[in-house]
Amino acid sequence: MEYGQQLTEGKTKIIYAHPDDERAAIMVQKDAISAGDGARKNVIPGKGTISNRTAANVFAALNAAGIKTHYFDDPERATMIVARCHMLPLEVVMRRLATGSYCRRHPEVAEGTRFDPVTVEFFFKDDAAHDPQIDEAGIVERKLGSDAEVAAMVETGRAV
Repeated sequence: MEYGQQLTEGKTKIIYAHPDDERAAIMVQKDAISAGDGARKNVIPGKGTISNRTAANVFAALNAAGIKTHYFDDPERATMIVARCHMLPLEVVMRRLATGSYCRRHPEVAEGTRFDPVTVEFFFKDDAAHDPQIDEAGIVERKLGSDAEVAAMVETGRAV
């Protein structure tokens, strides 16, 4: 497959412009992994292929269920064609059960507590600051999204 100009590269993916469609991008999954805010790094041969297959299956199922995603196609083992979009430096975490980092931040909540509705958490993606948690007001204050856009993130996440 022919790639256009490299647009960006992260820890686990490289994004290229699509050479024939300005609305699309080519996302290539890497075999690289990281943990501990990037302190630990390694390469697992074949990880990009598995990550791509998993993500493509999830996105295809969401699209089929009427939940719009950026996914168009996966023409190669570690490659996806996606809508070209502006990436927000946010991680949105939906929690059905209290576990791991949630319990460390909220020791009053017992491990395994079920959330209904799903609890929604936002994290500002900033490696130097260790991806701090950010609330809805902070998202609006930083102009990362409006109140309506934050509400849409929560609604879509819970629908997923």
